[in-house]
Amino acid sequence: MGAGIMPEPHTRELKMIAGPDVATQALDFVADACQAWGVGDAARFDILLAVDEAVSNIVNHGYPAAGGPITLRIWRQARAIHIELVDRGITFDPATAAAPKLSGPLAQRAIGGLGLYLMRQVMDDVRYEHGARGNVLQLIKQEAVA
Repeated sequence: MGAGIMPEPHTRELKMIAGPDVATQALDFVADACQAWGVGDAARFDILLAVDEAVSNIVNHGYPAAGGPITLRIWRQARAIHIELVDRGITFDPATAAAPKLSGPLAQRAIGGLGLYLMRQVMDDVRYEHGARGNVLQLIKQEAVA
């Protein structure tokens, strides 16, 4: 985990294998945690959108040929919700991704790249590191709990 971020004792964890139904499994898990912790509707929508994009990216780009392990952890810290996704798929550093072209005719725009953009728009912090645990993506939504 990043410096200074320690999960509360009530961290929830889900271990999955990348595949076609894993996004639904992850979203149900996160939605249940958000419900239990009293996350507001707007924040819950943003969190679910970001998790959907992140898990889809892991499945489609991290493990393109076959399923692999994904661990999803979610915890509440004061009014913030923290999500951590860990995988051992192909390494991709979001910091190296070019910003998507958002203007001009659709036919002249590159396909893809919007998922990461959306994650950055709806979450307060998006962090990535690669190390001994594999690829670690952290998504943080401040002021999510009323």
